[in-house]
Order: sequence, then C-alpha cells, then structure tokens
Amino acid sequence: VFSLNEPDQNGISSPSAAADWYVQWINPLAIKKALPAISYSTNPGQGLDWLNSIINACTGRCFANLHWYGNSFPEFQNYIIGAHNRFPKFNVVITEFALQNPSGGQSAQSAFFRRAFAWLDAQPWVILYFPFVATSPALLQANDGAAASFVGTGSTLYNNNGSPSAVGNLMF
Repeated sequence: VFSLNEPDQNGISSPSAAADWYVQWINPLAIKKALPAISYSTNPGQGLDWLNSIINACTGRCFANLHWYGNSFPEFQNYIIGAHNRFPKFNVVITEFALQNPSGGQSAQSAFFRRAFAWLDAQPWVILYFPFVATSPALLQANDGAAASFVGTGSTLYNNNGSPSAVGNLMF
C-alpha cells in the first residue's frame, strides 16, 4: 500500500505526525507497505531529509518510497544511490519518475526509461518502480496542466488512441 503523497512539500505533515498516522492506520494492514512518497526536493527538511525524520520517528516500524524528476540519467542514478546509501536497511520503491520536460520529447523519455529500467532491474534493493504517468498526452493536459508543463507529455504510457506509447511499450 502507498499512503501520503509528497507530505514533505508545503508543510503538509510533519515527519512525527506522519509517523504517528502511518503506525496507526497503515501498519495494521496485513500487506506490503511503503512510507509516504517523498518529493525529490533537496531543500532542508524536505525530500530525503524529511524521509530521514519520519524513519527516525517510526523507530523501525515503517519502510522508503521515492519520487524523482530531473534532467539526466546520471542525476537520477545519483539520487537513487544516494537514497539507498543513506537508508541501506530499506528496500527502495520509486513511485514517480521521469525526465523534466526534455527537449527530445517522447524519444528522450524513452531512451531515459530504457536505461533507467535496465539499471533499476539490476539493483537488488529496488523492489518496485513506476514511471510517470499512466495516462495519455490529452488526458494529462486536460487533467493536470501543471504536470504536463513540468514533465511534458513524452512520459505518458498511452497514446491518445489508448494504445501503448513508446514508453508504455517498454513496460511489456
């Protein structure tokens, strides 16, 4: 189960309050679970800093869920390795990731994901990953214009006609 989405942003929840909520409502579920998905922010008190705080507040009763948006595969790889090095006892789940509106559009996203998927599959501590976003370009633009502007529509997993996109075909 995945729970809170980027609670480290805009003071949505303190790590302590999130840990209390998680332990009360998520821990009792008899299924695999991940900590709230953090943003990729490098601002103090956000991103990996926030994750570190909730892990400390959970005192061993929780586990790591990441988001990432950036400009290159090496940047992505460094972030994921950095998270693993910082929290080596935890498996890693990445529930959103993509290049940030690359100039090459869908072909640049496809090349990035092809490389990222191969690398992620080779990391025994990465147990799940999900590219952003499981929709079509038209639906992303209609329902989340900010995301379409920020990431672009090249990472969508479907074409407007419902068939898998170039990125979506990488998932098969």
